[in-house]
Amino acid sequence: MILNFIKKINFVYFCFFLTIVAYFCFGFFHITNFVTADEQYWKYERIPQYWKEGILKQKWKKTYINDKPGVSLALISGIGMIFEKDPASNMVEAEPKFEAYDIEKTKFINLAFRLPILIFNGIFLLFFFWILGKIFNKWIALWSVIFIGLSPPLLGISQIINPDSLLWTFSTASLLSYLALLKFKEKRFLYLTSLFLGLALLSKYTANILFPLFFSFLFFYPIFEKDFKQNISTYLRNQLTNYFLIIVGALIIICFFMPAVLIKPRHLYELIFGLKYSGFILLAILLFSILLMLEIIFLKGKLSNKIIEFLRKKTFIFNFVLFLILILIFLSIMIGRNFIPEKNWSLFNKIPFYVEKINNFLKLHREIKVNSIEKLLLEFHTIVFSLTPIVLFFMIFLWAKSLFQKKRAEFGFYIFSFSFLAIIYYVALEFSDVLSTVRYSIMLYPIFGILASLGAWKISFYFKNVRIKYILTMLIFLLSFWEILSCAPFYFNYANFLLPKKYTLFHAWGFGGYEAAKFINSQPDAESAIVWADYYGVCPFIKGKCTTSHHLDINKYSIDYYVLTRRGEIRLNEKNVPWQGSKSNPQLKLLWKLYIGNRPENYVKVFKSNL
Repeated sequence: MILNFIKKINFVYFCFFLTIVAYFCFGFFHITNFVTADEQYWKYERIPQYWKEGILKQKWKKTYINDKPGVSLALISGIGMIFEKDPASNMVEAEPKFEAYDIEKTKFINLAFRLPILIFNGIFLLFFFWILGKIFNKWIALWSVIFIGLSPPLLGISQIINPDSLLWTFSTASLLSYLALLKFKEKRFLYLTSLFLGLALLSKYTANILFPLFFSFLFFYPIFEKDFKQNISTYLRNQLTNYFLIIVGALIIICFFMPAVLIKPRHLYELIFGLKYSGFILLAILLFSILLMLEIIFLKGKLSNKIIEFLRKKTFIFNFVLFLILILIFLSIMIGRNFIPEKNWSLFNKIPFYVEKINNFLKLHREIKVNSIEKLLLEFHTIVFSLTPIVLFFMIFLWAKSLFQKKRAEFGFYIFSFSFLAIIYYVALEFSDVLSTVRYSIMLYPIFGILASLGAWKISFYFKNVRIKYILTMLIFLLSFWEILSCAPFYFNYANFLLPKKYTLFHAWGFGGYEAAKFINSQPDAESAIVWADYYGVCPFIKGKCTTSHHLDINKYSIDYYVLTRRGEIRLNEKNVPWQGSKSNPQLKLLWKLYIGNRPENYVKVFKSNL
C-alpha cells in the first residue's frame, strides 16, 4: 500500500512538504511562552529605533542600532511593528526596583516579532532545496533540508529575536550561492552571493569570516573539483574579478540598509574587521590578488597552472590530514566525556561551559593549564553534543570513507571545503579568545547538515536495492523528527544522548521562565506576591510584582518567591549575595523545579521565602 502511494506521488517533493509542515508545527508551538537574554533590548529599543527614528524620521545615524549590527533582524522582525507600534507599553513600573507586565500583551508582542523570523527561515528552506538540488541532486537537497529544517538549535534560534536567528540563514545562502557561481559561472549567482553576504554582515559581524573562506574556495575548486577542465589563467582572472565584485556588492547592500556607515565610516570598519586579525587577513588577500593578477598578465598564468597541477596531485594528503583531524576531535570528545574518568581528564570541568573568554579565565585561575589542542577540543565540545546523532553518524562516516580515497571523489571539492570551514571557524574562535556556544556556532549547523547528507549519499551506494534512497529518507526524517520532538519545546537547549545526563551545554538562557511564572501565578497569593528572579525571562509572565535587581535591600522589601537557575546561582555566588537561594540557605523552601532536557545542571527552581 505504501509503495503504491509512493508511486503515485513525487516522493522527494512530498517529503520536502512534510519537512516544512513539521518545521512550522514545532516552530509555532511555545513561540510566545519564553523570553531569552537580551530580547527585551531588541524588541523594546533597537528595532523600534531603526524604523521609527532611523527610517521614518530619516535620522540615518539611528540606523546603527548595535555593534552586531542586527539590521537584518530589524528588517525581518520589524514587521511586527505593524501590529504593535509601541512594544515597551506592556511593561508598567509598579514602583522603583519592581516591574509589572501585561502578560497577554507580552505574548502578543513575542508573537508579532518572532513570527516573521520563523516564517522567513521556513520559506528560505525552499531556496536551500532549490540551490542544493542544482549543486548536487534532489536527494542530497532533500536530506539537507530535513537536517536543517529539523535541527533543534536552528529551529530554536528561529524562534528568538536575536541577530543569530538570521545569521545562519543568510551566511548559508551566501555560501551556497558562491559555490553555485563557481560551478555554473552564471551572473545571477554573483548577485545572490553579494545580496546574502551583505545581509549576513548586517546580521552579525561574524559573517566576515566568509571573506577569507570564499577566497580559499576560489582556489580549492580547481584543485579538488573532479571534472575541472578550464584554462587556469582565465578561471583565476574571472573568479578574482567576481570575488571583488561580490565584496563591492555586499558593501552597497550594507550602505543601503544601514546608511549610518556613510555618516560614520567607523561603523563599517568595525563590521568588516570585527574579528581578530581580520585586517591582516584581508590585507594579505588584497596583496596576494594583486600579485596573482600580475602573474596572469605577464606570465600568462604559467606559474599558477604549475602550482595548481602540483596541488591536484596531492589532494589525497590534504583530505587525509583534514578528515583525520576532524574524526579524532569528534571521537576524542565523545569518548572522553563518556569513558574517561574525570580525574584523568578534567578538561571540561576546569573551564565551565558558561565562560566566554578562555584566556581571561585562565589568567584568573593561574593554576589551570590548558594547551592549544585542549582549547580546540573545548571549542568543538558544544557542537559535538548539540548535533543530532544521525547527523554525527553520517558525517563521521563521510570523513572515514573519504580518508583513504586516493582518486578524486564525487563532490570532493564540497566535502573538503565544508570540512575546512568547520575547523577554520573554531580555530578563528580560539585565536579570538572566544569559547564557542550553540549561538556562536550557529553558522555551522547547516554546513554539518549538508555534510551528513553527502555521507548518506555515499552510504546509498553500498546497497543494490533501488529503494534504499526511499528507506534512507524515511529514516532521516523519522529520526530527525524524534529528536526535535524529544526536546520540545526547549529546542535551543537541545543536547544529544551522547552527552551524559549529569552535564549540560546551557544555563536555560530564558527557557523555563514561563513555566516557573505559571506555577507562581497558580498560588493563592499570586496577585499580591513579590517575586525575585535571577534572570529576565520570568518577570514578563508574573501576575504580581517582579524584579531581577541584584542590589535589592531585602530588609526593606519582603520577597515572597525566588526563581533561580544554574547560571543565576553561579553569578550570585560570584557576587556573594546572602539571599542567593543556595542549598545551604535555610530561609528558602523549594516548591517547584524544572530540569530542561532532564539534565539536573540545567534547572529552573522556585523557592518560597520562610521569613
